[in-house]
Amino acid sequence: MYSDLRGELNYRTTSPRRTFGADAATTLHYYPQLAQAILADYGGGVGLETALGRRTRLSMSQGFTSAQSYQPTLFPALPSGMVGSDLLAVLPSGTVGSDPASTTGDALSRLNVNTFTTMFGLTRTVGRRSSIELGYDFRLADFTGRELDLRAFGVQGRFSHRVTRYAALRLGYGQRVAHYAVSSPIQSSLIHDLDLGIDYNRTFALTRSRQTSFSFTPGSSIVAGREGRRYGVAGNVALLQRMRRSWTARLVYNRGVQVVDGFSGLFFSDAVSAGVNGNLSQRLGLAFSAGYSTGSIESSGQGTFGSYSASAQANIALSRHWALSLEHFYYQQRFSGSVALPTGVPGELGRQSMRVGLRWLTPLLP
Repeated sequence: MYSDLRGELNYRTTSPRRTFGADAATTLHYYPQLAQAILADYGGGVGLETALGRRTRLSMSQGFTSAQSYQPTLFPALPSGMVGSDLLAVLPSGTVGSDPASTTGDALSRLNVNTFTTMFGLTRTVGRRSSIELGYDFRLADFTGRELDLRAFGVQGRFSHRVTRYAALRLGYGQRVAHYAVSSPIQSSLIHDLDLGIDYNRTFALTRSRQTSFSFTPGSSIVAGREGRRYGVAGNVALLQRMRRSWTARLVYNRGVQVVDGFSGLFFSDAVSAGVNGNLSQRLGLAFSAGYSTGSIESSGQGTFGSYSASAQANIALSRHWALSLEHFYYQQRFSGSVALPTGVPGELGRQSMRVGLRWLTPLLP
C-alpha cells in the first residue's frame, strides 16, 4: 500500500519559426512499510526547436531528474527519428527514460540516483527530396555513494533521399560510447550503429476517421566490448489504426541495443507493445496497453532478461479543473544467468497495483 502526491508546471510557446518548452515536476511517495516512509522525486528541463534560415532547423534540450528510488528501464524507447527530431516530447514531465512499470510508484530499490540528459539535433533540407541530419546526446546517471554510475554519449549523422511517395533511402552512421564506473579501471562499451536501408511510411485511408499507418525502419549495430565484437540487426516496425474520431490502436516492435542505468553491460533486446485508447464520451476516456521485452545481457557475466506489463486506465472529467483517474497495473520481470544486479533489485519480481487519483489542473498564464 502506498500513496503519492504529484505537482507539475508546464510551459509551451509556439510560433511559425520556433517552439520552446519548459517543465518542472515533483512527486512525494508515502510507503508506510518503510523506515523512511516518504520518498521524493523531482525533475525539470527545457527544450527549444528553431529555424536557422529557410532550410535549417536546430533542436536542443536539457533535462535533470533526481529520485530516491530506482527501477531499471527494460522497455526501450521507440525512436521517432534522429536524435533531436522531437526533443520537446522528452522533457522530464514525461519521466524521461522511465519504464512503464514505474508509473505504479513501486520502488524496486532504495538507491538515490541523479540523471542529467543533453540532446542536440540539426536538420538541413537539400533540394526537394533530400535532407541531412546530425545529432548528439549525452546522459549521466549518478548513483549517490555507489559504484554504479553511467556516462554515455552518442553522435549520429544521416542522409535521406525520398525515392517514392512512401519510401526514402537512408544512409547514416552513429557511434555510442558507455562508460561504467563499476570497477577500476572504468569499463567501456562502444556501439557502431549502421543506418543503411529504406524507410517506408504509408497511410491507407478508408474514410476520414478510419486510417491505417504503417512504418518500417531497418538498421544494424556492431558492438565492441570486453567480450569482443558482436553484430546484430536493429530496427522498428509500427502499425497505427485510427478506428473512429477519438479511438486509436497501435502495435510496435523494436529490436536494438540498450544502455541501462545501474547495469555494467549492454542489453540486446526485442520488445513489442500494443495499446488502444479513446473517449467513450466528452468526460470519460479509456486507455489499455500491454508490453513484452526480452533479450540478453553482456557484462562481467552472461544472462537473459524478460519483462511484461499491462495496464487499464480510466480518466473522468469532473469539472473544468478537476479529474478523477482509475488505473490497474500488472508488471513482472525476471533476470537469469550470472549477471550482477544492482543492490536491492531482485532476480524475479511480480507486482499488481490499483491506483485512484484526483487531479487539479489550472492555467497560470493567459
